[in-house]
Amino acid sequence: MSFAFGFSSEDLSDDEDVKNGFLKNENFKENSIFTNPLDNLKISSSHHPKLVNIEELLKTLIGNRFTFTRTLTGAGNVVFRRELFDVKHQLMVEEGNNTMMDPDEVKILMGDTNEDLKNQVYEGGLKSWECSFDVVDLLSNSKLINENNNFNFIELGCGTALPSCFFFKKQIEQKINRNISFILSDYNLSVLRLVTLPNLIINWSTTLTKEKLIDLQKSIDDVPIIEDELQITEKLIENFIQSLIDNKIELKLILGSWNREFMNIIINNQLIQPQRSNLIISSETIYSPTILPIVGELIIEILNLIKQLNKIEVKNLNNLETLAIVAAKDIYFGVGGSINQFLQYLNDRIEKGANIQYKVQKLQSNLRRSIIKIS
Repeated sequence: MSFAFGFSSEDLSDDEDVKNGFLKNENFKENSIFTNPLDNLKISSSHHPKLVNIEELLKTLIGNRFTFTRTLTGAGNVVFRRELFDVKHQLMVEEGNNTMMDPDEVKILMGDTNEDLKNQVYEGGLKSWECSFDVVDLLSNSKLINENNNFNFIELGCGTALPSCFFFKKQIEQKINRNISFILSDYNLSVLRLVTLPNLIINWSTTLTKEKLIDLQKSIDDVPIIEDELQITEKLIENFIQSLIDNKIELKLILGSWNREFMNIIINNQLIQPQRSNLIISSETIYSPTILPIVGELIIEILNLIKQLNKIEVKNLNNLETLAIVAAKDIYFGVGGSINQFLQYLNDRIEKGANIQYKVQKLQSNLRRSIIKIS
């Protein structure tokens, strides 16, 4: 599997080229003493991975009004996202009536603590972090936006899901004739409900005509329709679901921890379809030494699964490509994760026989960030 994907060395603003190029191991000889972190992860009973019923989750949004903003990335690409203050307002309105959320999680989400995240409680998904914008800019320069191959788009630790939203919106705007599956995962159901799904709906709504959008927001309460706000009605949700069908888009959400159960959900539900191009994205997820090997191993296992599926279904594979993208700050001060530690994990896995290769791209920024491409 190649790194083609239409990404050139000019796709990002680089301050240095990769010195060691690709690292790869052609002979797959799995070391018997290797302990897979996906099999060794201890998780709380409330965060076992689950496939989310999207239609049920969408129903919980009806009656809400989303306030959103138009945001420009560093390269000038446009993404739409729900305002954080609007999320907190919804949490306040629901306080006391929401049995789906951990009380400790609510405190963090409301800003009652000084924590951006808390291990095994909340993983920071409500905020849009810098590297997600880097991935959007990378996608904007890719031929993926325009190609006709059927596609699996996987975002691990999606949070506000800006890369997915950008790709999702382009798929609808350009009416590309292909089947595409979006598989988005986040640790917290609250994140999927309050920002992931809302941001997908918001970006979809910007593809509608003004007249259509006004009509879909009308309700019996005669609530005024305001620019940069979106009134969620039953009719709007029904049209969103129908638009997914019309545009050949399948949307799957997975909540909870990344472990062996997570991989089993992907495999048993056949979420990744063969004979497709594949893009796996994980942004700002390698922030700590604890989570870092889990991200690395999950990507390795998904890549291996795709290779196995395509060996079974060998028709017309010449034009199909698979790539994983990990975007991260070079160093996460205070929590211990870093690009170098992640690369060391990949190197160790290659030495133990993992059949992968990678390339690193440094970004020009005051806050040092990198993008790693793995196949």
